[in-house]
Amino acid sequence: MSETAEPAVTYDPSQADPLWACPQCAATLTIADATVSCQACSRVWSKSPDGYLDMLSAGPYWGEIPHAQAEQLVEMTRSLGPEAAWNALRPGLTDPALPDYALSPRRGAFLPALLPDGRGRALDIGAGYGAVARCLTRYFQHVVALEPVRERVAFLALCGTPGPGRLDAVRGSWWSIPLCVESLDLVTVIGVLEWVGMEPPGHRGAASPRELQREFLSSLRSLLKPDGRVIVGIENRYGLDLWRGAPDHLGHRYTSLVPRWLADRIVRSSRGGFSRLFHGDSFHKSYPEYRVWTYSSRSYQKLFLEAGFSSVEVLPCWGSYVWPELVGGSDDVAQRLEPRVARGRGRLLKRSAWRVAGSLVTRSLAPSFFIVAER
Repeated sequence: MSETAEPAVTYDPSQADPLWACPQCAATLTIADATVSCQACSRVWSKSPDGYLDMLSAGPYWGEIPHAQAEQLVEMTRSLGPEAAWNALRPGLTDPALPDYALSPRRGAFLPALLPDGRGRALDIGAGYGAVARCLTRYFQHVVALEPVRERVAFLALCGTPGPGRLDAVRGSWWSIPLCVESLDLVTVIGVLEWVGMEPPGHRGAASPRELQREFLSSLRSLLKPDGRVIVGIENRYGLDLWRGAPDHLGHRYTSLVPRWLADRIVRSSRGGFSRLFHGDSFHKSYPEYRVWTYSSRSYQKLFLEAGFSSVEVLPCWGSYVWPELVGGSDDVAQRLEPRVARGRGRLLKRSAWRVAGSLVTRSLAPSFFIVAER
């Protein structure tokens, strides 16, 4: 990645691009130098000087670093470039590994084996600082990165791309994606599906998190071409790290392992966990409940089929979906894990036991999954 800050590829000033659709009325959008507009419902959205299309009138900040640091990151990226900006912030970061999370091409290490045959257009939802979206430009002609947080999408747009594909950065909501139906070969949803249930009251009524997740997945399916696919990276509700006491998304321990009603009581009685993980205003102020739902392998498969997908494959991921180490079918991953398991005293017995139960253990206790769903 270059040290100089180069804006992402911006929109061509053509009159109409069949990719883009109004998120309000679904009419084709008109593209101009500084604005994008809908002639049907008279909505107009502006393009930021940093190179992204802003389709949100408002929205609270939340993220891994304080708001002031996020603003400072964008300002320094404009003048220094992304790597130098993160390195300048590194001494003051609570987590010094964040620059690697934001920039490392390893974030997209899972991609090559899971991609569809079609390599025209891809959408990355909840793109964050853009590591996965930038990796997609190596494989697709056109990538759209959708991210609701202004500072993240500004940083993303300033980074440039490592591949030949065009990258358009959009600040927008996952409930109002400004793209035409059947326009995409791929949608990536990395670390987002679990948060879909945290919708504020009134937006989707009193729907359960699972109902909201199913509705969200169904809307993504409608954006895919007939042979398109969705790739989702998400935690396993019963992952080995959670049995060891790793905190959940709201900062609590063991909540994913107990019944939902008990997890809800835990969250209602203790509101401090979330603030330890994220900064800024966030969904939890609207919903003091346990609504960040994850599932087992079998339940994920059922959820995607209910959303209308024709086929679903749930692949164990060891490491995590953020930093994938081993990704593949249960038998394949179990075979590759065998040398780690069958070590030390009694290794012959360990090897025999692992060959009998390794596939089940791998599927049941993997920390994360990559879910590949065909339209």
